[in-house]
Amino acid sequence: GMNRVFGDFIKAFPQRVHRIYVLNPPTLLRIVMRLIRPFMPRKMLERVQVLDSLAKLHEIIDPQFLPREFGGELDYSAED
Repeated sequence: GMNRVFGDFIKAFPQRVHRIYVLNPPTLLRIVMRLIRPFMPRKMLERVQVLDSLAKLHEIIDPQFLPREFGGELDYSAED
């Protein structure tokens, strides 16, 4: 079932993911996440956090470690 799908997904990652922050997701993604949440392994539930504001992100990650587009101090762009 869905638990196996998520378990296989986690095993497919070649590295360990400590935490995933989803910042200001669109409504459709929020709905999808609510629907699949009951089928997600506990470990994955603990690692995925939905944040509604940059202020909440800054409570978790010091802005000195974030790119400017996330209200941080780093001059970084994915295009670089």
